[in-house]
Amino acid sequence: MNTKNALNMVPFPLAKTWTFAWQQQTTQLIKMSNIKSFRFDKVDFEQVLNKSGVQYVRIYPALKSIQDPQNPDYSLLVVGVDALGNDIIDTNPQSSDSGIYDFAFPCPNTCGTSPLLYSSDSSQ
Repeated sequence: MNTKNALNMVPFPLAKTWTFAWQQQTTQLIKMSNIKSFRFDKVDFEQVLNKSGVQYVRIYPALKSIQDPQNPDYSLLVVGVDALGNDIIDTNPQSSDSGIYDFAFPCPNTCGTSPLLYSSDSSQ
């Protein structure tokens, strides 16, 4: 069994805090941020898609921390979604399997050598 699930699992209360922070703070922070994209490992999506009942994937923008306003800690939380469009998550704070995953790697730091979908010129 791959233990990556437990390492990347985010409890519902923390995920709620992060996604609400994103929704409340992002307009100003995005203007100051240098985030260009996020990278995910293939195995991480496979783990979400292999959960029982998952037909789709939903990605929630999240703001983990703004201790340094010049470098906010953004992430993307991934959840499985059923055929009716409902998130498949466990909202119990004590759950070890919330169904909410945090395994995005932000760029900069994981941009690669030739990213094609962003410009280093912020005016474009």
